[in-house]
Amino acid sequence: MTDQRYGRPGPFSRPPKPGGYSMNYGLPALLIGWFLTFFLFCLGLAVASMVAEGLSGGGLGLYFLPISLIYGFPAAAVVGLPLALLVAWPLRRVRRQWIHVVAFACAVGAAGAGMAALLASGAPGGGVDWQGPVIMGAWAGCCAAAGRASVIRMVAARNRPAVNSH
Repeated sequence: MTDQRYGRPGPFSRPPKPGGYSMNYGLPALLIGWFLTFFLFCLGLAVASMVAEGLSGGGLGLYFLPISLIYGFPAAAVVGLPLALLVAWPLRRVRRQWIHVVAFACAVGAAGAGMAALLASGAPGGGVDWQGPVIMGAWAGCCAAAGRASVIRMVAARNRPAVNSH
């Protein structure tokens, strides 16, 4: 049974408690936000490669974009989608979507910096240079914020109270 005051619930969602609120994101908003985050991150990697190419004379330049899209897709699907769901789940009760944007930026930024530090720890020398992982984490957080902000209207339309047609 659907309560008309809370919009259209998803197929696996429970109705909110009486007087409560529960944000419904919807699969299209999840996928669009995730893909935009992924594409912006890969585009940033390609731009960074072009800047490095200009400074050192080497690098892949714009060819790095399709390479990062192809090889980054499995990692984005295995890590990015579950992370997005994990961040979105406790935010269901929060009405202000800009808080969601900040939460996505912080969580994905921290996860990105942690993953970059973990991958960089195997570098020659044994230590971790924290500048690179922090920059990668900050870029991932900015991309996640842009991805979540891009679907604010879509999520707001899904959660708009239904008007009775009587």
